Amino acid sequence: MIDDIDNEVQEESQKQSDYALSNLLPEDLREDPSLKDFKDVGSLAKSYVHAQRTLGNSLRIPTTDHSKEDWDKFYEKLTSIPNVAYIPQDENDMSIYNKLGRPEDPNKYSIDTSEASSEEVKLADSFRVVAHKVGLTDTQVKTLVGWQSERNQAYWEDMNKKAESTVDNLKKRWGPDYANRMQGAKHTLRVYANKYPEELQQLISGPTGNNPVFLDMASRLAESLQEQGTIAQGPSVNYGMSAEEALDKIATIKSNNSHAYHNINDPAHKAAVEKVRRLYKIAYSE
Repeated sequence: MIDDIDNEVQEESQKQSDYALSNLLPEDLREDPSLKDFKDVGSLAKSYVHAQRTLGNSLRIPTTDHSKEDWDKFYEKLTSIPNVAYIPQDENDMSIYNKLGRPEDPNKYSIDTSEASSEEVKLADSFRVVAHKVGLTDTQVKTLVGWQSERNQAYWEDMNKKAESTVDNLKKRWGPDYANRMQGAKHTLRVYANKYPEELQQLISGPTGNNPVFLDMASRLAESLQEQGTIAQGPSVNYGMSAEEALDKIATIKSNNSHAYHNINDPAHKAAVEKVRRLYKIAYSE
């Protein structure tokens, strides 16, 4: 019996509350779906206060009707929010890059030049200025510098391999006369270094400097320069027979059927065989 009375009281109280709220609202708002969950004036007021607080802490985007001052205030407030940035319309505005990690000064980039040459230091300083101008972050700069360092290391490792390959190639080509002919090639390079120092330096510091054909040409040219009297300093060029020349002579002898080498009865046969033996020794000195 008591429970029934309590339920009736609660129902009557709810009806009075709904009635009171509906009577307080304008007629055109009474049936608005957004208000259906509010049972009394208190809950409506509480929701309104919460909405006002939320609105006060929110950042409203100005419209096209707002003034430049309104937009400037909006951007100022926007940039004060941590981890938030906007893309400025002015291409000279670097605020977004600063937000992403661009240092305030080019010298703040973390580029280690403690073991760099003077030219490398100048290059690093120049790169800092460009990186800062285009808005690179410190992390991006370190990544690019690391990539370039690995690229340079790979380049020089490749150059060293080519240099070793060139030495092996010329040793096979020149045989026991390798050191002599290499000295002649160096004589030629010294002559042209006096005439074209920068151009020759660029030539020999690149891939051409490790090209066996280039060095062979320089070696052969030394003989001509000596005959002309151009090479005035250093030991005279007096080449012995190269491995290539020895093989050419062997091929010539063996292809000539009338040569004493092929005729055991020829008085010169023994000397011819000895000559071919010496040629083989030169050709395969290693």
